[in-house]
Amino acid sequence: MLEDVRLAIIVNPDLSPGHLANTIAAVSIGMGAAMPALGGRRLTDRQEATIDISSNMPVPVLQADSRTIGTLLAKTLPRQDGRVIVALPTTRRPSRSATLARKSSTGGGSSAKAGGSSP
Repeated sequence: MLEDVRLAIIVNPDLSPGHLANTIAAVSIGMGAAMPALGGRRLTDRQEATIDISSNMPVPVLQADSRTIGTLLAKTLPRQDGRVIVALPTTRRPSRSATLARKSSTGGGSSAKAGGSSP
């Protein structure tokens, strides 16, 4: 099933470094909760040390301005079957008020996680 997953995190580079890191972390947690197959595995080395994996596929982090992010958000709604949308609203910057995650298992559309939206 994961071979059909396409995802990315898209954030507004105007966010402060701390807010940017927090946004990426929160969206990642939300995506993992919605799609446990992205992680949920363990690795054991030769010395029998076992760790939980962070992700079993790459998660690119991209940047875009608020207008572009708003356009991406509008394209993902209404939510369709097979998609996961994770939003992170903020009160600090209303013009960058949401972070979006979308997963498509249909193979037709692109998928994105976006930070911020236009007003």
